[in-house]
Amino acid sequence: MVKTNLEGNILDYLDWRGDITFSQDPVNMVDGLIFSTLAYLNLPVSDGAGLPLHEIKKEWSKLPEGDQYRGIDIMEKSCRMLAESIADYPRYRDLTVTDYVELSSEEQQMQFSAATFLLPENNLFVAYRGTDNTIVGWKEDFNMAFIAGTPAQLEATRYLKMIAEKYPDCSIYIGGHSKGGNLAVWAAGYLPDDINNRIIRVFNNDGPGFIEDFTDSPQFKAVKDKIFSYVPESSIIGVLMGGCEYRIIKSSSVSLLQHDPFSWKVLGNSFIYDSSRSLLSRRISRKCNEIIRTMNKEEYAEFIEKIYDDIRASDADTLDDLQGYLLKKVLSLPGRIKDLK
Repeated sequence: MVKTNLEGNILDYLDWRGDITFSQDPVNMVDGLIFSTLAYLNLPVSDGAGLPLHEIKKEWSKLPEGDQYRGIDIMEKSCRMLAESIADYPRYRDLTVTDYVELSSEEQQMQFSAATFLLPENNLFVAYRGTDNTIVGWKEDFNMAFIAGTPAQLEATRYLKMIAEKYPDCSIYIGGHSKGGNLAVWAAGYLPDDINNRIIRVFNNDGPGFIEDFTDSPQFKAVKDKIFSYVPESSIIGVLMGGCEYRIIKSSSVSLLQHDPFSWKVLGNSFIYDSSRSLLSRRISRKCNEIIRTMNKEEYAEFIEKIYDDIRASDADTLDDLQGYLLKKVLSLPGRIKDLK
């Protein structure tokens, strides 16, 4: 395979960088996005036992196709390509993956998954999954706008503490895409000082922000300088609520489809940056953030519950079932939502 240091995406990065081990060159932002994306796979690692990635790939390939992937549709094809090829590269093939966990509860309104990748030189990477294709996963995302500590955020903290205690000699990278980026930041912000000192970087890839209860806290301020946040030009998810300073990434896609991390442009071991977000991103995020700010917590919770009840009444189980239903429902609601059109 011919390697080139030309503009591409994370799959092209593997062709260029894949024969260089982490001992030779440590984790960078593109690696952080790859680990975060691998978290969308259903990884066949049970009971905390670890397996090298090339063995996991073999076991993953045996799963029924419907059980292999847990993300949103726009990423599925590329995620499958990543899963099929990742074990071909020396940089990744022998990494041990351990402590994979997947939890979902409609009663608790929680969707959570994480995995840990053991790296050379006593380092590890904790990767949190973003929102999957379930309605309960979507519901928890919106709960983050008025709940300080959703079930997934609390579980993310518990998981990170468990990993830190299990591997006391390891330095720690943390990351996630979409909601996974939010969980990575939240979990890092609630670690004891002795564990916090072991964190190298936190990669927040287009993850939604936080309510002020968290961003004003000493816990967040203690980890803030270790957070590296990235959003695409037309980001909507990653600019909600705020809290983390971010860099803007160029994307090969358009509009909301830029949330797909495989559309983010890469050059060498870095992203290709842009100077400003798109007009569409600024307009939509301004409207969404204004909705959040102009409602108190009780009003916002009632607003979200109304949408959720209507969705459940429609017998929809996944975001694919909804298609344009959600957008039409939001725009048809009266009161402040109508005023903000």
